[in-house]
Amino acid sequence: MVEKIEFTKYAEFQLEERLINRLDVLDTIKYPGQIVIGHKGRKIAQKILQKSGEDGLLRVIFEEKEDILLVITVYWTSKLRKYWS
Repeated sequence: MVEKIEFTKYAEFQLEERLINRLDVLDTIKYPGQIVIGHKGRKIAQKILQKSGEDGLLRVIFEEKEDILLVITVYWTSKLRKYWS
């Protein structure tokens, strides 16, 4: 497993813009509820968490490089049925 996790500038911006906790992202990467394949073969780690008292899905889109895991973007969604398989 990759030990080093890096964030793109875009992912860093999304963390701040969307008020997503970095620790939640790291926890989702390390202990995902599921991992699915997204566009361009990227992986999506997703986990059901609560936000403002409601269940939501934290989705972390990433690529695995030689020795790093590169986070492309992150976002919350309430559309559990759409994304959870």
